[in-house]
Amino acid sequence: MTLREGKFCKRLKYILESQCAWVFNIHGHGFQKRGVPDLHIVHRRWAGYLELKCQKNKVSQIQKVQGNRLRDRNYPCFVFRCVAAVVHQGVAVSWRYTLEDFNGNVVAKVPNLEGLIDVLVELRGRENFKRQSKG
Repeated sequence: MTLREGKFCKRLKYILESQCAWVFNIHGHGFQKRGVPDLHIVHRRWAGYLELKCQKNKVSQIQKVQGNRLRDRNYPCFVFRCVAAVVHQGVAVSWRYTLEDFNGNVVAKVPNLEGLIDVLVELRGRENFKRQSKG
């Protein structure tokens, strides 16, 4: 059984909003710039963009370009991937979550959806430290 991005998005949005985050779901359509990440999230501890992917779905070239453009402008932007970790009789009973850059490199493992903001805050701290070190 695979989880579809729409269902994954709905579940994630519900959890983030229960943590007092403002979540704007960006639907791709003809009146919008192509390749923009799926979610714009604003929380008191973190704000940025997430492109959602399930299983082995790949990031398109235009999504890579837009994601890297946002990062070049110092906006946090990651691919958030959900993969079935344990399947019992064709039904996924547990999930594995990772945050990736737009080149497919895993930058962090996320223990559960409820812990996503904590991991994003930690990543922001690491990136700020790297920028200051390069100074």
